[in-house]
Amino acid sequence: MHAALTYFAFGSAIALAGVEFVAVDYLWKEKFFNKLLIVSIVSSCLGLLLEASGTLQQPTGATFTIMAYPSAFLAYFQILRWLYKRIRSTEPYVTSASGALGGPPLDSYISAGRDGRRRKYEKGRRISAWDFAFTFLLVLPPILAVGWLLAFLYRD
Repeated sequence: MHAALTYFAFGSAIALAGVEFVAVDYLWKEKFFNKLLIVSIVSSCLGLLLEASGTLQQPTGATFTIMAYPSAFLAYFQILRWLYKRIRSTEPYVTSASGALGGPPLDSYISAGRDGRRRKYEKGRRISAWDFAFTFLLVLPPILAVGWLLAFLYRD
């Protein structure tokens, strides 16, 4: 029974983190961000309860680490976004394989770039090296940190 609960708990937290990661272009929209934040906080609280009760019979800290990851990712995203906006005075652009230095952000043409009448970017916004740095910092360190922590927790 606890194996099924473990798969469900960990799977739902990983799926939530996946949704956040895939929908990162929409996280600047306050309503969308707040909905994900509520679900992420619920996941963290459940992780804390399951960790404290020992229900999942995992190494100490593993349950909370996995189930709190979505909340940690949102916090990390907001900190990086705040820093970027302080430095560049514009919203960051999460680059993709089709993004080119000096080109217009693809979000300018799709719904990710609009929230009602409000636009994410000012006219004439171009992709800069800062955008590539933002994307690199957003993607790699959180994945490595959780991987290293889980490797430490599950070591023999």
